[in-house]
Order: sequence, then structure tokens, then C-alpha cells
Amino acid sequence: MYKRQALLLADGERLPLLELLPALQGGAPALVVLSACETAIPRVTSMANEMLGFPAALLSRGVGSVVASLWAVDDAATALLMGEFHRRLPAGGTTAALRQAQDWLRTLKAGEAAELLLGLRQAPAPVGPRAAALRSRLRALPSDALPYAHPYHWAAFTAWEYNDAA
Repeated sequence: MYKRQALLLADGERLPLLELLPALQGGAPALVVLSACETAIPRVTSMANEMLGFPAALLSRGVGSVVASLWAVDDAATALLMGEFHRRLPAGGTTAALRQAQDWLRTLKAGEAAELLLGLRQAPAPVGPRAAALRSRLRALPSDALPYAHPYHWAAFTAWEYNDAA
């Protein structure tokens, strides 16, 4: 059923869902964040009328919440969104933290984003050079511009939570 589902890792290797699911037996995490592109899109299974993706498979194995994306999103927007999501997570649940992070990114001004990236300029490659290049692009915009206001940058991310009360 899960043969073709896989995560593409940073080094180019594939981590098939079939290899990941057994690792969850006996202690699934409370939260799994799949911030890579299109991780929420289900694929057709071997069953005629069923589609299954990472979120459904992970929730079925006891993961409490899953955050994943519906389309390919800009790396910088994803990094900013995920940083803010994790910063807000301890104060509330997964869905509330994601919604708040999306609202934050949507209203983030170019000048504020450039300041956030200032601390990363000395980070080792590839982070430091990418942060510096992005900061330069942001500083070329008016400081009150909203570079991530379009839903493309923040609306791809969705949250699923397991609720056994039903």
C-alpha cells in the first residue's frame, strides 16, 4: 500500500514510508513536521478507492499531530514559517501555532525579515550565504513591503491532529 511513498532527504536518498512506519511502533512522537514540498499530497494506494499520504499513515500509527505541505514552497518562506511555528508551539496546540505562524509570515515586513536574517550571516554554508543573499534581496524592497503576503508562501502548510474521542 505504501510502496511509492517516500521522503527525499537532503543527501538525495529516499526514505520510504514502509521503512519509516515500523520505527513508530511502541512510541510514536507527539508531532511530525514534514516541511518539504508536497508532503501532504496523498498518492493512490493499491486499494481501488483509497488514497493515502504521509499524514494519514503517520496518524494511523499513533503520531499525535502532523504538519505537511500541499505544494512546493519557497525555501526562505518555509524556513521563516517553520521557525515561527516552533517558537509558538509550546504556548498552544499544533493547529493554533501553525495558524499564528501563517498570520505572522503573511504580515512580516521586508525590513523585519532582513533583521531576522542578520544573525545567520556568519553561519556555515549553505545557511550563511543563502541568508546573506536573501537579506540583500529583502533590503532592496521598501522596508514596509510584505514579501510573503501572498498565500503561495504560507497557505500550503496544513495540520492534522489525531482525535480518539470519536
